[in-house]
Amino acid sequence: MTTETEKPPGTGRIETFVDGVVAILITIMVLELKLPGEVFSQGRAAAVIAEFGPKLAVYALSFVVIAIMLLNHHMLMRAAPHATNSLYWWNANLMFWMS
Repeated sequence: MTTETEKPPGTGRIETFVDGVVAILITIMVLELKLPGEVFSQGRAAAVIAEFGPKLAVYALSFVVIAIMLLNHHMLMRAAPHATNSLYWWNANLMFWMS
């Protein structure tokens, strides 16, 4: 219970946690981009683009989706007056679906 002198907790900790989770998600996505070594030994740029292009396109689309979700999350947190237990649970739900 909060007394009249205590302020309810802000949403800064939730935003910081989400930023960390997103950083880990993007790191994992980058680590999944594996360059095909045998294509480079052939010395043809077209073969590299043909092999690596679809993976790069999927990465770019996934990055944009996560960026949109992160920006929307920050806008929502700025609108929330303070952190509540239900806000923590909804945030955990969002993190699950983002990951």
